[in-house]
Amino acid sequence: MNKGRGSTGWLLAIALGILSGMVMSLVMVWCNIERMDTNYFINILQVDVRDRQAHRAKLEVEREHLLSPYELGRKAAAFGMRQPRPGQVRRMDGQ
Repeated sequence: MNKGRGSTGWLLAIALGILSGMVMSLVMVWCNIERMDTNYFINILQVDVRDRQAHRAKLEVEREHLLSPYELGRKAAAFGMRQPRPGQVRRMDGQ
């Protein structure tokens, strides 16, 4: 009778060990999947940030081009504008 109890205990221990190993394997696979998903979304966001930075740099270059003295002079001439004559500009004291 003692022998039967001991073998039942071993079988139970082996079954629990196998079950816990399977559960830990599933948890590890789930964690890997979550890690890969997170890495994928981080990469997407990094690409988006790089694209936005490149677009911003292009817009800044275009802004500097449009504000250049040559371009402003060309636009002013196209609209019929000219430099003010003496006495036409009034300056206000800054407060």
